[in-house]
Amino acid sequence: SFTSLPGRLAKNISGEKMQYTLIALLALAIPIALAIKVKLPAKPLIAASLLAVFFQLVFDNIMTAAGLWQFNFAQTLGIAVPVIPLENLLFGLALMLATVVSWEYAGKKKAAR
Repeated sequence: SFTSLPGRLAKNISGEKMQYTLIALLALAIPIALAIKVKLPAKPLIAASLLAVFFQLVFDNIMTAAGLWQFNFAQTLGIAVPVIPLENLLFGLALMLATVVSWEYAGKKKAAR
């Protein structure tokens, strides 16, 4: 049966159903906080993030539509972009940000020696 988005969100925000979402948000918050600490310039980071999300949208949606990947939407907010859960995009973005922040941090640490 069809449930409106606010209804699905209200249902999924309770209890264990938010674990995937909370982990995704935490995974994203950590590299963002480190990017601020390392003082990475925002514009290139945003541009790289948008590019990474674009390719992730294309690839992940193709793989999911082809039936190679599946997601349990009962464990997410229930928001599909267009066929993958929003949380999957958050994890991909977190991974990209963590990579860039680690690279920059290691470079600054090496330059300080």
